[in-house]
Amino acid sequence: MPVSLMECHDSTAGAGRPAIGFRRDQEDRGGEGGRGPGGSPPDLVERDNILAGLGRLLADASRGKGQLAVVDGPLGTGKSRLVHEFLEALEPGGVRVLRATASLREHLLPFGVVTQLFHGMTIPPPGRDRVRELLASAVEQTVIEGELTDGDWEVQVVDAFQKLTMELAHLSETTPLVICVDNAHYLDPPSLHFLAGLVPWLHSARILLLITDDHTLRWPRSPLLAGLLSQSPNAHRIAVRPLSRRGVDALAIRLLGPHTASPRLTAELHRVSGGNPLAVQALIIDQQAGGACYPEGYGQALLDLVAHSRPSMPAVVRALAVLGGAAPVADVARLAGVDATVTGWALHALVSAGLLTQGHAFRHPVAATAVLDDMPADSRAALHRAAAELLHEAGAPALTVAGQLMAAGDPDADCATEVLVAASDEALATGDVGTALSCLDLAQRTRADAPTAARIRARLSRLEWQLKPQVAVRHLRPQLGDFTAGHLDRREVSELVLGLVRAGALDELTALLDALRTRAHQGIGPGTEDLRPLTNWAAMAYPLHTGLRKLAHSVGATLPPAPTPPSGAAQE
Repeated sequence: MPVSLMECHDSTAGAGRPAIGFRRDQEDRGGEGGRGPGGSPPDLVERDNILAGLGRLLADASRGKGQLAVVDGPLGTGKSRLVHEFLEALEPGGVRVLRATASLREHLLPFGVVTQLFHGMTIPPPGRDRVRELLASAVEQTVIEGELTDGDWEVQVVDAFQKLTMELAHLSETTPLVICVDNAHYLDPPSLHFLAGLVPWLHSARILLLITDDHTLRWPRSPLLAGLLSQSPNAHRIAVRPLSRRGVDALAIRLLGPHTASPRLTAELHRVSGGNPLAVQALIIDQQAGGACYPEGYGQALLDLVAHSRPSMPAVVRALAVLGGAAPVADVARLAGVDATVTGWALHALVSAGLLTQGHAFRHPVAATAVLDDMPADSRAALHRAAAELLHEAGAPALTVAGQLMAAGDPDADCATEVLVAASDEALATGDVGTALSCLDLAQRTRADAPTAARIRARLSRLEWQLKPQVAVRHLRPQLGDFTAGHLDRREVSELVLGLVRAGALDELTALLDALRTRAHQGIGPGTEDLRPLTNWAAMAYPLHTGLRKLAHSVGATLPPAPTPPSGAAQE
């Protein structure tokens, strides 16, 4: 059967002929209260054609040609706001309106939406009593302890649903009826079956069935809901899309004024928001508040949209934020702990809403920051550690993996020691000494064995003596323990001597050189090759220190000259 497709894009045309049941002053409100062309509120742009189309559908329904309108659009595109404006414009008394809102929280509550519809309408007796009895009968036959019974519950409610439909058709004979269901993608199964059964009656009833839907959030796909559009020639899918660049321009000019809404600003608003109306308005509010284009409001708008989506959506968005955006779907799914297919649907929904680029990247870093800041600290750290393990297994560069470990702040991962040391080398190779220091500082806190911990400490000490000598002193005492345990190599022994000299730790220096002399006599241990130049250099650095002078004399008398001086002493 034919289905009309009403697309929403640039629309500044008038609302067309007024629909039956609309307020007569609708056409005269264009210049009042900052309303836009066609009489729409200032926050509704590129939507006038849709409002006009809904008005025409209501006019047709009022003449006995019932209509189904499915207003379909992704997260944050203003479907509910649009329908609210349409209903608010109806002339009081000209149309009877039944409204219900489906929600994620109650999507498994049987008959929830149907109950809302009939509780919210004024039905004169005895029809009111019949409706209540029919609803009670349907619930009694199919619901036990708040859940649908096993078996063919659809068959058991056919009679009750048919009679309820006849009550609505009878009610519409005196006054046109608008049945509005918001968030149909969260419909409970019995309510969905009721609406599906209502559609075939529309051709001869004065009823406009108005539904808002987001097909990107229907996981898995609902064949019954999708089939509503194919059941009747009077069915219409009305697509609500993110705003175009011109739409963002128009919205910014309405809310900020033409002087503030410069082409440069509106271009940035469109780039960051992806045309998502809720995101655009959050950015504009941020602009009005303090001139900053995307601080807290934009991030909060993203969080609000995600929070009102499917349960898997927050996990997917958090995983994407941790991975830095534009990550492979398989990696996002694994980190989120969500099925790969469901993850793909979630990412598609966010792209359709304009909140992510086609490559699944956030449009601005503040979005990822808002997502991460909204997480409890321990959960965020755990996710960063899991991301580090995942990236390490995938063969990612050490610096990339180390970034996750540093973000976690707790290197409690099996790969941490190896990765952080390798990452420090990568950072040094590019001249990024600060990152190298951060990697080694975190590597100190890993579960490394004693020799590895000593090597990490020596590397960190080496860098800190170059950049932060006042901080490097902290390593001397642990390194003396490393020396005693035999964990330092030739270069590291020389650097330890140099550090003790710089710090003026003469007693420790003398004890170390004396221990090194003992090792030299025994013919064991790294650093003994440099004993003679080390003791001579220490004695020259502190000529008044009797112990160092005597030690240098003793070493000179018993050991042959070393072929080369220690690198650290030569630099000094």
